[in-house]
Amino acid sequence: MSRNTSRNYAGPVCPAGTDVIGGGFYQTGTPSDANLLTSHPNTEANRWDVWLKNPPVAADTGVRVYTICQPTG
Repeated sequence: MSRNTSRNYAGPVCPAGTDVIGGGFYQTGTPSDANLLTSHPNTEANRWDVWLKNPPVAADTGVRVYTICQPTG
């Protein structure tokens, strides 16, 4: 994630027969002052979504989003 940017990150989609029940993110590489705007399930896409904003003075950083799935039923 570059400085002075805001963007959505999509986690992996849950496999068939499962539903998203949780998720989150972590930063890779250089620690950043990125601000978390939202972190929530995307039930239509069956994954976890995260929206972050990295201020102009923050370092560039990588972001990884994870999705927690549970068998349907």
